Amino acid sequence: MPMNIQPIRVVMVDDHRLFSLAIQSLFSETDGVVIAAITAHPVEVEALIEAHQPDVLITDFSMPDATGAELCTRLIKRFPALKILCLTMHRETHIIRKVLEAGASGYILKTATKEEMLLALRTLASGGQYFSPEVTTALIDTKSIPPSPDALLVLESLSKRELEIIRLIALEMTTQEIADKLFISVRTVDSHRQHILEKTGVRNAAGITRFALEYGLV
Repeated sequence: MPMNIQPIRVVMVDDHRLFSLAIQSLFSETDGVVIAAITAHPVEVEALIEAHQPDVLITDFSMPDATGAELCTRLIKRFPALKILCLTMHRETHIIRKVLEAGASGYILKTATKEEMLLALRTLASGGQYFSPEVTTALIDTKSIPPSPDALLVLESLSKRELEIIRLIALEMTTQEIADKLFISVRTVDSHRQHILEKTGVRNAAGITRFALEYGLV
């Protein structure tokens, strides 16, 4: 790894300590990733974040003291710039939705390879979102559910340009990439993104992606 590139710093919380230790030993600084701290207790996470200033937090979903969704909600309020990756065995759609609605930027399964984990961490650290193919499939499989009357009103309120930007966000394009593709400024993309958040009631890019998948916009 070039000397001028800082490794991605990660804090990990999982109640199975042996699993966390295995992940910690799996990566080295040559991968561009440093697992700076691990804990089995969600109550310790905030102190670890303050101490280590991670780029990404990895969390399980099912833990004794809090679910991954509850932890995401709490942490995003205190550390709004924090990127959270849920690493779990759960592939149920309602759990995936809970985690994304709570503010996670990524969701992968514990069956993932090291290469997929690296891709997820690099994607989140650079400001994007990442979902395992199985997770994307689970979300897409629910999009045939007819939208509610309220959802229809939201969909009808979105302009053609806003729908276009929603699709590009769901395709994991960065703000700069969207601006270049649509021949508009980054500031204009940010303005559209804010309007989309207000109209859809979601809180971040992961929520926009979930919205797009749920209503068949991609």
